[in-house]
Amino acid sequence: MDKEGKCCFCNNRYTDYGKATWGYWTYEQEQMTWGEDKRCCDSCYIEKIVPARRRKAAGIKAGVISTVLEDLPEDFLYEE
Repeated sequence: MDKEGKCCFCNNRYTDYGKATWGYWTYEQEQMTWGEDKRCCDSCYIEKIVPARRRKAAGIKAGVISTVLEDLPEDFLYEE
């Protein structure tokens, strides 16, 4: 893994290895892009990844899914 690279969302440069994007992608997207560098910058991490992970955590708590590897139904409503 490179210490510097381009964000997979906005193409801005990141340093310090960027941030992991797990929890954002659907299971199918993860499988289709296995091995590709899906790292992001700090801004996209806060704007996209953190809310996606919170939504998945809420889905687990609500019993809609059992692990973060599962996809949430599109109609799952989550309020922060």
